[in-house]
Amino acid sequence: MAKTFRSAEGKRLLLESYDKLLQAWDVPYEERAIDTRFGDTHIITAGETSNPPLLLFHGIGDNSAIMWIHNMKILSTRFHVIAIDTLGGPGKSIPNDSYAKKFDSVLWIDDLLEALEMEKAHMAGVSHGVTLILGYAIHRPERVLKLVGMAGAFPVKGWVSRWSTLKSLSVFFPEMLFPGEKSAIRLLKKLSGPKFDPEVNKELLTHFVYILKYSIPPKRKIAEFAPEDLLSLKDRLIFMIGKYDPVAYQSPMLKFYDHYRLPYKIVEDAGHTLNSEKAEVINKEMIDFLLPAQNF
Repeated sequence: MAKTFRSAEGKRLLLESYDKLLQAWDVPYEERAIDTRFGDTHIITAGETSNPPLLLFHGIGDNSAIMWIHNMKILSTRFHVIAIDTLGGPGKSIPNDSYAKKFDSVLWIDDLLEALEMEKAHMAGVSHGVTLILGYAIHRPERVLKLVGMAGAFPVKGWVSRWSTLKSLSVFFPEMLFPGEKSAIRLLKKLSGPKFDPEVNKELLTHFVYILKYSIPPKRKIAEFAPEDLLSLKDRLIFMIGKYDPVAYQSPMLKFYDHYRLPYKIVEDAGHTLNSEKAEVINKEMIDFLLPAQNF
């Protein structure tokens, strides 16, 4: 079984903080574990089940509690939202032996949709979550309605190299090697826009410190996409990128989007954590794109 936390005490502290963040969502929610072929996947649902379904996927080194704290209250008024703790991440999902040996994100999401009894759904992701939803939409286009990709950075054949993607991730160092509050603050400032203050919300900062100190980053294969695969999703996809994002705001990536006229928007004064930094903007953009016939 893949190890997710560095110690039992660290796990306890992190999950206690997780529950405190959920209370701060200020919206009715339910928690549930779904048994998949790769382990128990923890989900959090909010919003009326009669609303259009929206699956949310956080990035590496995150979990649903911290990722969607500024989005869930508004999104759940328009969607039946399912926030998913990715297997291997610092949340409540528990990977099994199959996860470490042969994890397949497409089959994993298949299992989630089957358990949720959903034929298709909208999907949104941040950072690595973008890679997950793109991969699923390419392999299962009939099960995806529309896609919102935020702060995504991924290799594209002939345009964005694997090395370029790996190099962009160097922004996380050296802070990840020396976890503590000072390192957490420095890292958040590096990842964010100039107006973001990581010390405003102490509980969020504490949780981020716990993630750095007590979680074990999961190993991920870097998926490479072909331009034609992404072009097939062009009419139901939008990318959103913070202007100060050191990971996703890359010249090769933007040139690729422009060349193929893939829809994207640059979010001013935001970085890699754009859905938290500019929550009001992101919530509106998501609703306008996914539910264009309705006014926000």
